[in-house]
Amino acid sequence: MAMVSINMIAARRAERLRLARVTRILSFTVCTAAALLVTVMTVMFGRIVNVKFATARVEAELVKLQPTIERINAINRERALLQPQIAVLDDAVQNTMRWHGVMADLQRSIPPQTWLTNLSVERQSEGEARVRLNGVTVSQKLVGEAMLRLNQNQLYNGVDLHYTQSGKVGDRNTVEFELAAHLKPLKGETNEVATAKTQ
Repeated sequence: MAMVSINMIAARRAERLRLARVTRILSFTVCTAAALLVTVMTVMFGRIVNVKFATARVEAELVKLQPTIERINAINRERALLQPQIAVLDDAVQNTMRWHGVMADLQRSIPPQTWLTNLSVERQSEGEARVRLNGVTVSQKLVGEAMLRLNQNQLYNGVDLHYTQSGKVGDRNTVEFELAAHLKPLKGETNEVATAKTQ
């Protein structure tokens, strides 16, 4: 009977020790989990605080920028109202540059000893025009060269000869002429013209 009591006491003592170990392990686990939770919550709180500060800074910047934003919006509204006038001005600039190119190419196309006495533009169908050129030169050959150079110019669809008329200025023979150069309806670019030399 005494042996049974001693064995039971030893068993209970071993059970108590095992329970104490389990309790310590559980306590350590709970403390570790609590520490991790506190750490995570601290990090998250720090991030939330940083986000709030960043948001406050951005909102302050937006308040400072608000007059500029309103000014930009007002300018955009004014630009939208001015868009038709801007389109008209753009067209005017493009047309001016086109005619500048026409005149520059025309100057390069007229051979030596040939002078223009009149230049007029006749509007035809939509987007098409014809340049009428009156001039005087010293030979029929130079009239032909002027036509050749104009025909080689990419601005024109073709060049027509309306007439030539022989005459005299003092003791020098002259040839009056009239040409019609048909402009292409597309916007012109700088064109290469014939550079053939007169003989």
